[in-house]
Amino acid sequence: MIPESVIEEVKRGPGTTLHDDLVAYVRERLRFSQRYMSSRYDKWREIEQHMNVFVDLEKEDADKIKINPWARSIVIPYTYAVMQTIQTFLFILYSARRPTWPIEGRGPEDDGAAKLLQVVGDYQNDKMDGISVMSQWFWDAGNYGLGVIKNVWAKRGSIRTVRKSEKIVIPGMEMLNLDLGTRKTEETKWMLEYEGNIAINIDPFHFFSDPRVPIGKFQEGEFCGHALLASFNHLKRQEHEGEYFNVSNLLDKAVKPGWTVYSDYPDYLNESDRNRSLGLSDARNENIVSLGTGNNKQRGFHVIEELWMDVIPSDLKIGDSDDPQQFRLTVGDGSVIIGLADSPIRKFPYEILEPHRNSHQLLNPGIPEIISGLQETLSWSYNSRMENVRSCINNQFVVDPSVLNIKDVLRPQPGKVIRVLPDKYGTDIRTAFHQIQVQDVTTNHMRDIEFTKQLIQEVTGVTNTIMGIMEGGRKSATESSAMLRQSSSRLRKLADMYSLQGVQPWIKQMVENTQNFMEEGQYHRITGDSFQGLLGEA
Repeated sequence: MIPESVIEEVKRGPGTTLHDDLVAYVRERLRFSQRYMSSRYDKWREIEQHMNVFVDLEKEDADKIKINPWARSIVIPYTYAVMQTIQTFLFILYSARRPTWPIEGRGPEDDGAAKLLQVVGDYQNDKMDGISVMSQWFWDAGNYGLGVIKNVWAKRGSIRTVRKSEKIVIPGMEMLNLDLGTRKTEETKWMLEYEGNIAINIDPFHFFSDPRVPIGKFQEGEFCGHALLASFNHLKRQEHEGEYFNVSNLLDKAVKPGWTVYSDYPDYLNESDRNRSLGLSDARNENIVSLGTGNNKQRGFHVIEELWMDVIPSDLKIGDSDDPQQFRLTVGDGSVIIGLADSPIRKFPYEILEPHRNSHQLLNPGIPEIISGLQETLSWSYNSRMENVRSCINNQFVVDPSVLNIKDVLRPQPGKVIRVLPDKYGTDIRTAFHQIQVQDVTTNHMRDIEFTKQLIQEVTGVTNTIMGIMEGGRKSATESSAMLRQSSSRLRKLADMYSLQGVQPWIKQMVENTQNFMEEGQYHRITGDSFQGLLGEA
């Protein structure tokens, strides 16, 4: 438990020794992690361009030769089709169940409690839109080779106006019990709307773990955390809910155009190309001036860095204990601590997924990166084929302009007349006009494209059958079912690995939070009439 005196000293803000030392502690570790995590950013940006079908016409290979030398180039979105097929398989597999997260006891005596937790978990999953969180989690894992979610127990509410009716009572005459009617009153107050598990997706570009351990074993590191841009209003609500403090100290540090809070912003939060490859600019650091209201005060968005650390409290002077404990430390705009608290659980509140986990590597590739060479070959084969076809369709001629009227030659209309210049009347025009024969050297490219697609299917396990493309003529229902079952075995293995890596630990974390923090009355409100029966079984 962090002593109250420590919290009060930190709340004094920048300029105090303890506050500034803790800020430096957070910044140093996030920068340390970023140096290693950023080694993957170039590959991640290439994947984003592929998935957004973006063509970089200026991109060159190691020999300074343009990769896309054609006037018109397109990306064959086969990688996109593969990823969407995997996403569909996983989505149907995990979302078709009700309840979404089945929970079972280890013995018969646990059945009642498990059913109760299952009902509560399904309620929480609906409240936090868990299916959408899980879908984005799978998508990030497949594309970047790293999917991250954060799950915490939190309260969410808002300021509301409550209207109610009350009896009119004259002071001093309460004992007479006079019926004077009722009057309507209004009261504005903060009201709790939801209390429970809340899971959010973390952008892989914004997640930072201890690089001294592989990402798959990040729980064994000394720290991990993430960064984000958050609005002042959002931070104030969380301050009201008890998560933050000193949020108003950030008012003078709203991000402004051309102004950085610290040296490595804006690239710190703007490494991704997912918006730029669609022609979109980042509006989060734009300043909006209120017009006609006289209110030019900017509350803006703020850079929030959250670090979860496993430390000895006496080392950081945030306690007297010499035993390692976990804490959450939140810094706003690189200079103001807005959160310091004990960790309510025994582990970092993140869960990660990797489609190709190698527990000896710091980071692992995603599915599009594995097939990126084949994807580029696919697009190159198609583009070169189309370029050759254009050359064949658009006839090429050698013309002697001293014999023929060049304007007549260049005129695009069909059935045109080409005039001979007056001083060349009687000349054999076959020597002044010659059509160049263009040989089609790409006739086999379409066959190469099919072969490349077959290689991609073998590498990923996403066959035509899984995509819903039936081959080889008509088949019986039994044959089709057997082919689909065999084809889906590799994708089912991926689903099982995701379950072991992240989904099951996420459910366990939700169960642990529910058992630790949910009151019995809340159980009753969620489960309704079945509460007493389930509680009796438990």
